[in-house]
Amino acid sequence: MEKKKDVLNREEFVNTITEFVHTLSDLKRGCSFAIDGKWGNGKTFLLEMLEDRLREQQSETTADNQYFLFHYNCWQYDYYEEPAVAMVSSLLDAVKEEEKVFGGTIDGPVQASWVIAKEEVKKMAGKFVENRIGFNLIDTIDAVKKKETKLEEEEKSFDKLFAFKETLDYTRESLKKIAEQKTLIFVVDELDRCIPSYAIRVLERLHHLFSDLNNVVVIIAVDGTQLEHSIKEIYGPET
Repeated sequence: MEKKKDVLNREEFVNTITEFVHTLSDLKRGCSFAIDGKWGNGKTFLLEMLEDRLREQQSETTADNQYFLFHYNCWQYDYYEEPAVAMVSSLLDAVKEEEKVFGGTIDGPVQASWVIAKEEVKKMAGKFVENRIGFNLIDTIDAVKKKETKLEEEEKSFDKLFAFKETLDYTRESLKKIAEQKTLIFVVDELDRCIPSYAIRVLERLHHLFSDLNNVVVIIAVDGTQLEHSIKEIYGPET
């Protein structure tokens, strides 16, 4: 496959981000940050450059790739009503793809670390299935708040909300276990193409799942101006 040409000279910018991520990884620090650019300015191309660079990085101690790198295309997975389900689905697709690439030929630390990651991701997915997560959580909360449902339905809604929180907590613990092996990088792309309400929910779930996790780096490509408009559209012009 022919490598795309960097006609806008983004190399220096990518180098800066790469060094920043390396530093975070060496310190086992968690961090979330955004790459801001208007729609059509080439954020996806830049992320592809960055991901290629990070995949090449080898650990000096294990000779294994230094990172677990996952790419989450919000727009591609937006048929999942609940963004948390979409995120776990993207993780699952990534480990399946890794299996195809490596096949049965890998050994040593590479195999060991990916086996652990694969098992933890499958457990996450299983937890969502077990608790039947994927309903419209926002509508459920609004219905309970407005007291438009009967007491029995409120109790049922509470059970669903409790199961949802339990599932998110379980997923966070699995992410921690993966990050104990090597730095987990979660790249979020195409947020601009999602409808405003869904984009906000994606950001909320990213916070619920990844905030304050050590050795986990979340990189979000976003149009800051459009995001500001989305927030004001949902929460009011004074927000």
